[in-house]
Amino acid sequence: MAVFNGKTAFMYFSAALFKSLTWTLNIVADAIEVTAMTDTWQTFLAGLDDFTGTATGLAETTVDYAALIGTEAAIRFHVDDTQYFGAANAIITSIAESVDIEGRGEITYGFEGDDVTGIDFT
Repeated sequence: MAVFNGKTAFMYFSAALFKSLTWTLNIVADAIEVTAMTDTWQTFLAGLDDFTGTATGLAETTVDYAALIGTEAAIRFHVDDTQYFGAANAIITSIAESVDIEGRGEITYGFEGDDVTGIDFT
């Protein structure tokens, strides 16, 4: 099994390209309960797949981050220069800016997948 580290990882969102400090990707599926009244254990069927994610990077004073909320664009979560999890579309659903005591400004984007083809690893 191949492993990777974060030294070469970055996040690409075509509406805002930046070198990320961290990113997370959550791929989930709905579970639909179909338990019959006479069953002694719950029964589920797999539902629709979805993905969400976050990416944190260094904030820039020249970017109007508030204007990006609700933006839909292509997204890629890179593990290195050539391999990534990618989807045709995701929407920025949240933006949080922070600064630590040492003065480093960071911004965290929250994403929601919006793509009928889902997310693939390339």
